[in-house]
Amino acid sequence: MKKQNGVALSAGLLMISGMVEAQSPSLDDVFNGDMLNTNLRYFESAAGIARESWGDRHVYRIVGCRLPDDVRQRL
Repeated sequence: MKKQNGVALSAGLLMISGMVEAQSPSLDDVFNGDMLNTNLRYFESAAGIARESWGDRHVYRIVGCRLPDDVRQRL
């Protein structure tokens, strides 16, 4: 019985990981006219949460690419 549970669990995890991968943003989702002059919350709704953060500096991962961002207000 334990082996059958392990197989069912593995199949479930594969399905979940496939769903997460399918939801990752594309470059077109992140780099478009709608993103100009938006706030960080809106950007992260498309790009996902930052992988690394140091104050106003954040690093995102988009389609396997490292995307650094500095969100300090520019005057």
